[in-house]
Amino acid sequence: MVFRDSLKRSKTKVDGSEYDSPVVAGLQPPASYKHNLRVSQGDWDLLAYIVLANKTNTKHVGQGLLDPEVRTLTFGYIGLNGKKPIIVARSGENHDGQASDNSLLPGLNDDMALNILARSSRSDYPNISCLNKKFRSLIGSGYLYKLRRQLGIREDWVYLACNMMPWKAFDPMRQKWMRLPRIPCDDCFTCADKESLAVGTELLVFGRELSGFAIWMYSLITHDWSRCPVMNLPRCLFGSSSLGEIAIVAGGSDKNGNVLKSAELYNSELGTWQTLPDMNFPRKLCSGFFMDGKFYVIGGMSSHTDCLSCGEEYNMQTRSWRRIENMYPGCNAGAGGRGSGDNGVIVLHSWNPEDGSSNGAEWSVLAVKERAGAFVYNCA
Repeated sequence: MVFRDSLKRSKTKVDGSEYDSPVVAGLQPPASYKHNLRVSQGDWDLLAYIVLANKTNTKHVGQGLLDPEVRTLTFGYIGLNGKKPIIVARSGENHDGQASDNSLLPGLNDDMALNILARSSRSDYPNISCLNKKFRSLIGSGYLYKLRRQLGIREDWVYLACNMMPWKAFDPMRQKWMRLPRIPCDDCFTCADKESLAVGTELLVFGRELSGFAIWMYSLITHDWSRCPVMNLPRCLFGSSSLGEIAIVAGGSDKNGNVLKSAELYNSELGTWQTLPDMNFPRKLCSGFFMDGKFYVIGGMSSHTDCLSCGEEYNMQTRSWRRIENMYPGCNAGAGGRGSGDNGVIVLHSWNPEDGSSNGAEWSVLAVKERAGAFVYNCA
C-alpha cells in the first residue's frame, strides 16, 4: 500500500465512536493470501481503518468520484459470470442501497472499494489480482490507473537499459529492482541506438529494424511487449517528454538523415499520433520537457555542424511555438558516465526542487545497482 503507517492501538476512535481494532472488526486477509503473498498485517490493519472511517459517512461516499462515462467503463465487467454481466442497481449495491454479494469488498459499495484500491501501491497489483477472477479482471482492465490519475495519485518508477541486456524497472517506494521480459525484436533493433519514453501506462522504445523505424511498447497492465503504431513521420534523435497519458516528440532526423522541425503528439489512451504545427527551427539531438502544462525543447543541432542555443515553447492551447533565446547556452559542453567493465555499478540520483535551500537543491542517491552493465543506454 502507499501508506506505510500501521495502527498500533487496540481501540480506534472514528467520528466520536469507538471501534475495536480494525482486524477484529471483520476485515482479515484469507489465510492462503496472507501466507503466499507479501502484504503485511499492518497493510490490512490500515485498509480496515480506511473502511471503518468511510463507513461512518457513507451517505455521500462515491458521489462525484466517478463521472457517468467512468462508471460505465468500471462496472461493465464487475459481476461477469463468464456469460454476461449481472446488472446491479448501482456500483455493487442492490435495490435497497446496500452493498451486494457481488461487490469487490464485502460490506462496501464499489465506489468505496475502488477508491481504496486506487490508493494502494501498484507494486501490490500483481498480488491483488491473484485473489480471484473479479480482482484479476479489475487489475487487467487498467481502470485503476485511470482512476488514480483522476484522484491525482502519482507513483513513478524508473526504467533503464544497459548494453544489450533486458530492460530493468526500479520501484523507489519498495527499493525493488525488476527485470522486464526481452523485446521480441530483430537483431538490428537490439543492436541499434534507441530512444525511450514513458507515457501513461506504457514504456515506448524507439529504434530501427531491418524494415525501417519501429516502436516497441511495454504495457504496465499486461506486462508484455507489443508493437506501437509508428509516427506519421518516423524519426530518431528527437526531443520528447510526457504529461500524463500524452507525449510530444519534436525534431530529430528522418530515414535519410534530414533534420526535422516537425512535431507529433502521442495519446496513449487512443494509441494514435497527431501531427502538430512545425517548430521555428529544425533540430536533432535535442531535449524536451513539460513545465506548467507547456512543452519545451532545448539545445540540439540544426545541421551536422551547427549547435543551437535557443529553445522553443509549445502552447497546447494556442497550438503555437515561441522561440526563446539563450535557453541552452552550454550547447558545446559534453557529459557522460560509464561503469567499469561488464560489472559496472549504476547509480540512480534524484532531485526535487521543492527540497532546495537558499544554496540550491541538491541531488540525492536514489539507488545503487551492482553488476548492471557498463553503460546506461536508455532511461525513462
